[in-house]
Amino acid sequence: MVETKMFGKLLALKVFLVAAITFSFSGAIRAAEGDVWIVPVDQQVDADQNFDVEIRMNTGGKALGAFNLYFDFNSTNITVDITQGTEGWDKGADTPNYTIMANPTDIANGHYRVAGVNVSANAGDYANSGDAHLITIHAQSTSSFVSGASSLNLRISELSDDLGYPLSNSQITGNCVVRAETRVSLLDKCIKSILTNNSDNIDLNVNGDSVLDIRDLQTIINNILAG
Repeated sequence: MVETKMFGKLLALKVFLVAAITFSFSGAIRAAEGDVWIVPVDQQVDADQNFDVEIRMNTGGKALGAFNLYFDFNSTNITVDITQGTEGWDKGADTPNYTIMANPTDIANGHYRVAGVNVSANAGDYANSGDAHLITIHAQSTSSFVSGASSLNLRISELSDDLGYPLSNSQITGNCVVRAETRVSLLDKCIKSILTNNSDNIDLNVNGDSVLDIRDLQTIINNILAG
């Protein structure tokens, strides 16, 4: 009986440890000082659509004095909308007292640099959290981004505490993948509805490709006009 109870306790401990390890790598909150990531990690957008991403980090229980980061992207698919916020950014929930600047001059080449600093004497003015929201970037998909996926990546130039000392283990632990949403045009939807609502069960796949679409309607119209 004692051995059964002990086995049960060991099994419960093993389940707890597995769950704890799984949670620590789930992306909810990074555990290490200096970890930086993008939220959300996955987005689906239409062509020419505005969307926001947040840059977050774990300060490791230290007051964040300064950050200097690069936000990189494929400029064929993604850009930063500098008409939104302050040249494409807004302060995060944990950085209202920081002086933040951005350099939008290299957006055309897929690079956007953001930096912030805080010199306040008030400890409560500093970001100090395992999930500190530093900045929101107002991104936008290009009109040509209609298929595939594109990555948003971060690079760290500087992360330091309120005394100017570098944070240890500074690393990127989560970038973002933006996926183009393939949409069927309204015209295609209407044509599909006409072709599929066929009460007489006439074979309307007249071009023989086994797909009912605008090409079938064009073939029907051409045949009618041809007499």
